[in-house]
Amino acid sequence: MFIKSRCLYIINSEKSNGNAVYSELSKLDLTTKFFNDSKKSKNLVDFLSILPDQTVFSKSIVHRDGESSSYFISLPFFSSHFKMPLKVGEYVWIYKYEKDPTLFNSSFDINSYWVSRIHAFSTSEDVNYTYGDRDSLIGIINSTLSKDLERQNKNVKGANKKRNQKSHNEFLETKMVMPYTSFAEKTFELDDIELSYINNYINNRRHRFVPHVTKLPGDTIIQGSNNTLIRLSSVNSSNSQYSNVSNQGEVTISAGIGKFVKNDFREIKGTLIDKKGLEHVGKEFIVKQFKSKKLPNVVAYDNKEERLKHPEFYSTQDKDYKSSFSEGATSVIEDASRLTLTESYDFYDDANQFLDKKLNLTAYSHDLEETEVSSSLKDDQKKFNLGKFSKIVEDQNLNKDIPNINMTSSSISLLCRKSDGEIGIIKEYNDKESNKDTISAIRINRDGDILIDGNRIFIGSSDLEKSKGTFKNGKGSLIRLGESEEMQSLVLGEQLKSYLQEILDVSREDMHVTKTLLESVLSTRKDINKSISNEFTLALSSISSKITSQSPAAIAGAGTAAVSIGIIIELLTSLNLSLTTAVKNIEVKSISATTELERSISQAQMKREQDLSQRLSKIEDNIDKILSKISKTS
Repeated sequence: MFIKSRCLYIINSEKSNGNAVYSELSKLDLTTKFFNDSKKSKNLVDFLSILPDQTVFSKSIVHRDGESSSYFISLPFFSSHFKMPLKVGEYVWIYKYEKDPTLFNSSFDINSYWVSRIHAFSTSEDVNYTYGDRDSLIGIINSTLSKDLERQNKNVKGANKKRNQKSHNEFLETKMVMPYTSFAEKTFELDDIELSYINNYINNRRHRFVPHVTKLPGDTIIQGSNNTLIRLSSVNSSNSQYSNVSNQGEVTISAGIGKFVKNDFREIKGTLIDKKGLEHVGKEFIVKQFKSKKLPNVVAYDNKEERLKHPEFYSTQDKDYKSSFSEGATSVIEDASRLTLTESYDFYDDANQFLDKKLNLTAYSHDLEETEVSSSLKDDQKKFNLGKFSKIVEDQNLNKDIPNINMTSSSISLLCRKSDGEIGIIKEYNDKESNKDTISAIRINRDGDILIDGNRIFIGSSDLEKSKGTFKNGKGSLIRLGESEEMQSLVLGEQLKSYLQEILDVSREDMHVTKTLLESVLSTRKDINKSISNEFTLALSSISSKITSQSPAAIAGAGTAAVSIGIIIELLTSLNLSLTTAVKNIEVKSISATTELERSISQAQMKREQDLSQRLSKIEDNIDKILSKISKTS
């Protein structure tokens, strides 16, 4: 027969330490209650030291004052393979067992096994901590407060009675009956020392709310009081509303249920009242009503926090509190950490439902497309061809009806010890070109080498970089290989080819123009030299002609020196005039030739602000566009 009992003490980390267990029992004054002799003896300490962890010391529940209560020392009913949660103060099922006469000292022995914490009504049952005593106080706010109003209206009639009712209702609008956290108010098994010990335990433990997870008919669930879960269920069993459940299996291991559910909430504040309707001085409550139905209403009071179960038993304003019928039905990304194994499940849709999938690598076509791309040089006609695979935003070929294992957390670490083993991620696939079954793999072998092999390897998303505003040629690196002080960028081959071709074209044109100018200078120089020669030849010929025109007879017959000097002066004057005229003509032709040369140079546009220089400057300004988004150590 099972006996309803209250847990007083549980052996935990002090197991195998008889003295420590004896010390805790002494605080409860239980040594005389559980053992015939209260004195600390070696036999008693030895007995306490062999009790395993999770041994429970409890006391049977008494519902009538004056009735006797029994004490139990209980081992766990189940073997050490399976351990159940239980805390001090909670109700526990005890299975009585006769003492073993073969034990070394028959005065020290267990007398029972404990099975589990007793399940309470939904007004009290809480996976974190269950105040089982609340079950006897169901409806207390309705009965107590209504009687209080009846006393006020006992000798009142008509309008005054309505005014009292209105005043009473207004009083209750911001009031809530304080959740019952005391023990043995309706039972009589605890003495003052035991009650003090339990209350001290409750006041010193951490109180946090833990969402309730609904069990469907075919489920097997293990939910820990510390917000952990192992669930053997069906696919979609915990999807939003415990609906649309398939007949395929799913195993979920979770910690921190609902930790990342969007926690928008509104606060309801007020003052706590006792079960008699009297206001607790200085005691207030705050109810967090989460927008998401996956989280419960949570009430915080007196440095405690718990799920607000059945608000209609604590407040007349229960209509203000939402129903959390989807409580605990969280998705793969809403738990703190979660591992899910399914027969069939689309992890990517659930994981990325709030993300912009267009920014990430998804899938690419198998056909290589050639695209003509501008080289970004000054000449618009400068283009180059680039081969690329078109991005497929939604992978229509992904079969979603396949087995799936997924893992979600804020940090995931994987350690493989120094050994002959390795870490491997392997995917089987069919190569479309060779029509052979093969694998792609990422492996870290025992020597620490990282091996990456696959049909095609895509690294980094240009759409994501563009969204950041950092995707400018030569700026920002998606991938860095061999990070060091000698880091350099790889180059974009087709872009580099286009730039080099442009540089060579400009250089060849520059060489051609320079050569033409030099030839022009040479020709001009020849023309100037020829002009000088011709002018001087002409001047000398003129002088020679004039001297020849003077006959020898005239010169010989000159009678006097004056006549000879006059003739010489005339000849020299004529020579000066001819030479001056020749010099002027040379100057005029030289200026004309220089002007023509200057015009030719101007037309060649060799200055820095002119065409060829601008084209070279454009290449110089955009030279970083040949740098890729992958960097490597040289």
